[in-house]
Amino acid sequence: MFEYLVSTTQVRKDSPMLSPMEQTSELEAYHSVVNQFSPKMIGFSYFGMTCRIYLSALHCNENVKRRQVTFGNGEKRWRVEFPKAKGGDYVVRERKVQITHNERILIWVIII
Repeated sequence: MFEYLVSTTQVRKDSPMLSPMEQTSELEAYHSVVNQFSPKMIGFSYFGMTCRIYLSALHCNENVKRRQVTFGNGEKRWRVEFPKAKGGDYVVRERKVQITHNERILIWVIII
Protein backbone atom coordinates (compact mmCIF):
# COMPACT_ATOMS: atom_id res chain seq x y z
CA MET A 1 0.00 0.00 0.00
CA PHE A 2 2.76 2.47 0.97
CA GLU A 3 4.75 1.64 -2.17
CA TYR A 4 1.70 2.40 -4.28
CA LEU A 5 1.16 5.78 -2.59
CA VAL A 6 4.80 6.80 -2.93
CA SER A 7 5.09 5.69 -6.54
CA THR A 8 2.10 7.66 -7.82
CA THR A 9 2.81 10.29 -10.46
CA GLN A 10 1.52 13.12 -8.28
CA VAL A 11 3.87 12.28 -5.40
CA ARG A 12 6.84 11.90 -7.74
CA LYS A 13 6.13 15.34 -9.25
CA ASP A 14 5.58 17.05 -5.89
CA SER A 15 8.44 15.56 -3.88
CA PRO A 16 11.25 17.63 -5.52
CA MET A 17 9.30 20.80 -4.66
CA LEU A 18 9.23 20.09 -0.93
CA SER A 19 11.48 22.23 1.23
CA PRO A 20 14.57 20.27 2.29
CA MET A 21 14.96 21.85 5.75
CA GLU A 22 11.78 23.62 6.81
CA GLN A 23 8.43 24.51 5.39
CA THR A 24 7.98 27.89 3.77
CA SER A 25 5.47 29.38 6.20
CA GLU A 26 8.04 31.69 7.83
CA LEU A 27 9.19 32.91 4.43
CA GLU A 28 5.60 33.60 3.42
CA ALA A 29 5.04 35.44 6.70
CA TYR A 30 8.09 37.61 5.98
CA HIS A 31 6.80 38.41 2.49
CA SER A 32 3.48 39.41 4.05
CA VAL A 33 5.31 41.80 6.40
CA VAL A 34 7.25 43.28 3.46
CA ASN A 35 3.95 43.88 1.63
CA GLN A 36 2.57 45.65 4.71
CA PHE A 37 5.55 47.99 4.94
CA SER A 38 5.80 48.61 1.17
CA PRO A 39 2.53 47.93 -0.67
CA LYS A 40 2.94 47.05 -4.34
CA MET A 41 0.25 49.51 -5.45
CA ILE A 42 2.33 52.49 -4.26
CA GLY A 43 5.52 53.51 -6.04
CA PHE A 44 8.49 54.29 -3.79
CA SER A 45 11.92 55.59 -4.65
CA TYR A 46 14.82 53.15 -4.48
CA PHE A 47 15.96 54.67 -1.17
CA GLY A 48 12.42 54.59 0.24
CA MET A 49 11.93 50.96 -0.78
CA THR A 50 15.30 49.97 0.68
CA CYS A 51 14.46 51.65 3.99
CA ARG A 52 11.06 49.97 4.12
CA ILE A 53 12.55 46.54 3.41
CA TYR A 54 15.15 47.07 6.16
CA LEU A 55 12.38 48.11 8.55
CA SER A 56 10.31 45.03 7.68
CA ALA A 57 13.38 42.82 8.24
CA LEU A 58 13.96 44.38 11.68
CA HIS A 59 10.30 43.90 12.56
CA CYS A 60 10.28 40.29 11.37
CA ASN A 61 13.53 39.38 13.13
CA GLU A 62 12.22 40.83 16.38
CA ASN A 63 8.91 38.95 16.29
CA VAL A 64 9.72 35.68 14.53
CA LYS A 65 10.38 33.57 17.66
CA ARG A 66 7.79 34.90 20.08
CA ARG A 67 7.19 32.76 23.14
CA GLN A 68 3.91 31.14 24.07
CA VAL A 69 1.63 32.91 26.54
CA THR A 70 1.20 31.17 29.90
CA PHE A 71 -1.28 31.41 32.73
CA GLY A 72 -0.18 32.56 36.18
CA ASN A 73 0.52 28.97 37.24
CA GLY A 74 2.82 28.37 34.23
CA GLU A 75 0.36 26.40 32.13
CA LYS A 76 0.63 27.21 28.42
CA ARG A 77 -2.27 28.85 26.58
CA TRP A 78 -3.70 27.57 23.29
CA ARG A 79 -6.20 28.87 20.76
CA VAL A 80 -8.66 27.07 18.50
CA GLU A 81 -9.00 28.07 14.84
CA PHE A 82 -11.38 26.91 12.14
CA PRO A 83 -9.53 27.27 8.82
CA LYS A 84 -11.54 27.13 5.61
CA ALA A 85 -9.17 24.53 4.18
CA LYS A 86 -10.14 22.06 6.92
CA GLY A 87 -13.82 22.22 5.93
CA GLY A 88 -15.19 22.95 9.39
CA ASP A 89 -12.58 21.04 11.37
CA TYR A 90 -10.60 22.83 14.03
CA VAL A 91 -6.87 23.30 14.57
CA VAL A 92 -5.26 23.96 17.96
CA ARG A 93 -2.36 26.43 17.88
CA GLU A 94 -0.14 28.16 20.40
CA ARG A 95 -1.23 31.56 21.66
CA LYS A 96 1.81 33.82 21.25
CA VAL A 97 2.70 37.00 23.13
CA GLN A 98 1.75 40.32 21.52
CA ILE A 99 3.81 41.60 18.60
CA THR A 100 6.29 44.28 19.64
CA HIS A 101 7.42 47.30 17.67
CA ASN A 102 10.78 47.94 19.34
CA GLU A 103 12.51 48.24 15.97
CA ARG A 104 11.31 51.87 15.92
CA ILE A 105 13.19 52.54 19.15
CA LEU A 106 16.26 50.82 17.70
CA ILE A 107 16.15 53.07 14.64
CA TRP A 108 15.95 56.21 16.80
CA VAL A 109 18.91 55.00 18.85
CA ILE A 110 20.90 54.41 15.66
CA ILE A 111 19.97 57.84 14.27
CA ILE A 112 20.81 59.71 17.47
